[in-house]
Formats: sequence, structure tokens, C-alpha cells
Amino acid sequence: MRRSTVLVLVVVAACGKKAATLDRGEVEQKVGAEAAKLVGVKTAGVTCPADIKPAAGASFTCAVKFQGGGTLTFKVSQTNDTGSLAVAADGDWLLGDTMEKDLVTELFLIGHPEATVECGDAVMPIKLPGQVQCTVKKAGTAVTKVAVAVDASRNVEWKLVGGP
Repeated sequence: MRRSTVLVLVVVAACGKKAATLDRGEVEQKVGAEAAKLVGVKTAGVTCPADIKPAAGASFTCAVKFQGGGTLTFKVSQTNDTGSLAVAADGDWLLGDTMEKDLVTELFLIGHPEATVECGDAVMPIKLPGQVQCTVKKAGTAVTKVAVAVDASRNVEWKLVGGP
């Protein structure tokens, strides 16, 4: 659900001269590409600050929106003053689509073959340990909730709140 990976990106300054600011569009494109790799979901948009001055050790954050919903913050650190960047997720997340499929399978195995599950956005920020709720439906009608708890080690437990 979350991979701890940091990628070093290089944003090239034109003609080898040190730029007064990093190219925002290029930074956003590269942060978006890395976010998609880290999370496993295509991005729908990236917003980074304007006028980022190159400075070794400086950092900033970018907000990344994902297709299917959800926004995560990514920390971008400048590894030197010429545009090399390291990108890392600033927090944990759950994949709503994956959780929905897993819960449908679990419900099928306990005797609810017609159940569908809705958990929300494709990418759901979460602070670990944490909990989210999903809605279980049968024939299009909401019949119960599922509490999904994730501990600090990323172990997942779910419990029906009511019964389908």
C-alpha cells in the first residue's frame, strides 16, 4: 500500500547557468511521475510552489491529485543548488480501489456473493495507526459499514458494523 522510496530528480538549468528559480512546470511533471510510481495510481494534477529558488538542503511540498480521487503531499528536497531533487511521500495512504476488491472477495468467502463495497477515493491519506469506513451494498442498497483498521506495522483488520 505504501512504498518508502526516494527518487533523485534533476531539473536542468538552461545553458548550464544557475537559474534564479527552478522551472515549476518541470518540477511538477517530475514530482507527478514519481508520485505515480510510488503510489501505483496515475496522477490527475500536481501543484508545487512558484518561484522555488535553488538552494542545497532547502525543501518544499507539492500536492498531488490522483485519478479516481485523493490528494497526497510530497516533500521535495533539493540535494544541491543546481536542481537535483529528492521526492518522498509525506505520510501514509491506502488504496481505496484495492481495499474494495479485497473486501468484496472476503465478503464472498463468508457467504455474501452479491455484495459490493465503496471505500471512497482511489488514494486515501491515513495516519497510522488509523481507521477508515467502507459501505457494503447488496443490490444497490447500503446495508452495513465495514470498519477497516490499519496498525503501525500496516497490518489490516476489518470488521462488519451490522450485517449484510
